[in-house]
Amino acid sequence: MASAPAVLRLEFLVPHPRHAEFQRLVEGMGSAATRAHGATGVDAAATGRTGEDERWSVNVLFESEQALARWRGSSDAAKWRARLEGVASEQPLIRVRKGVEIWFSPASAYADPPPGWKLALLSIVGIYPTTLVLNQLLAPLERSAPEWAIALVSVSILSALVTWLIMPALTRLFHGWLYPAAQADRVT
Repeated sequence: MASAPAVLRLEFLVPHPRHAEFQRLVEGMGSAATRAHGATGVDAAATGRTGEDERWSVNVLFESEQALARWRGSSDAAKWRARLEGVASEQPLIRVRKGVEIWFSPASAYADPPPGWKLALLSIVGIYPTTLVLNQLLAPLERSAPEWAIALVSVSILSALVTWLIMPALTRLFHGWLYPAAQADRVT
């Protein structure tokens, strides 16, 4: 089975006069990562101020952990990171997020998290119908397998579907509802 999507998060402190240059570099890095290294999206947002500088968060979503690892080890990544660091006031903070923690990413990597009721409601929207379908598909096993085995199979299938298919699709579909402030701040 392919590995889960992964997000590379870079945080930079950027002097105010260099914001436009920084945004152009982020766009260039995103294009390079997408063309050659399995990136599926790039987001950048100003997330706050420190004196005259603004803190920027850049999130690069990769199709798999392997694609992220290839990017991080590439000369392209080193070149683009050096360019971005050349504009920034300090060394970037670097984080990697993968697996279930990015169900609500990449926006969650730079925006305030959605309220719990939105996360719960979106989870119900994804999990409830999937559970109904799985119950119907696994019903024939009830006559021949122990209850614990059916539950194990059901939970395993549900977990895989929710992690790699359902929640990523729902968070893309409902991104504007989950992150209305981040949607307004997006630059790429």
